[in-house]
Amino acid sequence: MGTNLLHSKLSLLSCYKKPDHQHLHDLQVLTLGDLRPSILWQQMKLVNSCCDFPLPTTILRYMYLQKLPPQVRITLAALDSTTTNLDFDFALAADRMLTQYFIEMRKQASHFSVVPLLFVKNLLSSRRFLIDTRASTSILPHTAAGRRRKQPSFDLLAANGTTIAIYGTINLTLDLDYTNISDILQEFPGLTDPSACQPHHTRKIFHHIETTGPPVYSRPRRLPPD
Repeated sequence: MGTNLLHSKLSLLSCYKKPDHQHLHDLQVLTLGDLRPSILWQQMKLVNSCCDFPLPTTILRYMYLQKLPPQVRITLAALDSTTTNLDFDFALAADRMLTQYFIEMRKQASHFSVVPLLFVKNLLSSRRFLIDTRASTSILPHTAAGRRRKQPSFDLLAANGTTIAIYGTINLTLDLDYTNISDILQEFPGLTDPSACQPHHTRKIFHHIETTGPPVYSRPRRLPPD
């Protein structure tokens, strides 16, 4: 009876067990993603252990290094981890290097994300205004007098979705010392006031080409099938 059960077990395992080439494919498609390098290394060792003929540790480690960022890969390739006892320490070293790599990348990203801002200064009030071409509304800081204004009938939302408390609208007199711009606006008032644009005058001028002889004519024909 025991021999029959063992034979049935071996038959089922031989039918449903993955072949080695399928395990090799699983090793190739494994990626780091959001995993820690040590977790990826454990997964690769687990898949490799299911093979009838497992890959040598040196080849498995080479495949593992190819899945890491280049900066981490170069440093780990210089480590001497030829023994099995050092395999886990090898993966833990990859964890520390990848963490440090992400810290450096965040520092560089924060450094390059600083964009110089353009401000203009109102000579009458010494207040600075940020020039932001993507903003559709200019917002000024609230004052004690401004809070007594009538509440508007609309709300403003910040980029993160939070509501911005507003207390109405206000007209400001600006002196940005842009004399050249003011001259242009005075000469072309339609730039800021569409109602000031003069209506377009139509001119009774027609352009034509004088020709002689009968009009050009071609008999209609079918288009080619292509």
